[in-house]
Amino acid sequence: MKDRLEQLKAKQLTQDDDSDEVEIAIDNTAFMDEFFSEIEETRLNIDKISEHVEEAKKLYSIILSAPIPEPKTKDDLEQLTAEIKKRANSVRNKLKSMERHIEEDEVRSVADLRIRKSQHSVLSRKFVEVMTKYNEAQVDFRERSKGRIQRQLEITGKKTTDEELEEMLESGNPAIFTSGIIDSQISKQALSEIEGRHKDIVKLESSIKELHDMFMDIAMLVENQPLQMDPRLAFLILLPPQWCHHFSTTDASTATPFSILKPFMTQGTNQLPTEAMQRETYDSTEQGGGQGRRTGGTETQLVRKMV
Repeated sequence: MKDRLEQLKAKQLTQDDDSDEVEIAIDNTAFMDEFFSEIEETRLNIDKISEHVEEAKKLYSIILSAPIPEPKTKDDLEQLTAEIKKRANSVRNKLKSMERHIEEDEVRSVADLRIRKSQHSVLSRKFVEVMTKYNEAQVDFRERSKGRIQRQLEITGKKTTDEELEEMLESGNPAIFTSGIIDSQISKQALSEIEGRHKDIVKLESSIKELHDMFMDIAMLVENQPLQMDPRLAFLILLPPQWCHHFSTTDASTATPFSILKPFMTQGTNQLPTEAMQRETYDSTEQGGGQGRRTGGTETQLVRKMV
């Protein structure tokens, strides 16, 4: 018993002295599987929002280029706006849920915690970046719509300053735009566009207000929680989450994207191995507590056997 105790103490001292080794172990448990599934789902949702934002920008341009936009174009924009709002709320709620679980689960290994916090931080920042672009597109659309209204008012003989136009928009009453307009064909066309642009701005401002609180919630989260990650391991966040299952420990002093992925590359190609090949690779390692050691040049890696 005494000899065993001495062995354990010696092993602990050895581990404490190895300050250059950064552990990035993830237990292949149902819990971590669920976490990476949530990460991937959230990432896909953010990517989809980004696609929708680009589509919305195109629709904004179409609406601005037409004196009287097609009803279908406006309907498409309205549906797209609702979809962005729905997905954005889903992402916000998921990120908040992840944050709570991370705070409640400090008992897990430092390595697990580090990667979970890093993944969460990266996704939060990406979400804020996408929503910032959306907000910028909305504000630009509002300003350009306001410019169209101002030009149409000039056509009808009404000169307005930016301040006066803002007061008119804030009143929410399109009748303010029509008072005193001469009854002529060109004025009627201008009036129709003015009223249409006014409605567009009212809807847009409603959308901006609905997203504001949600956006600020996540923006504050990102501002108050700086990225927590060993800089030598930052590149791991760029890898697909499922590949994190393959890593147990890595010599961080020599870690590079290539050295991490090298054991999983097929000979003579630059393609990642298939699931069957991955299993064969792990099964061929030394058997010892479900782990096998690989050495190559200055690299030393421990890889956990897939189960």
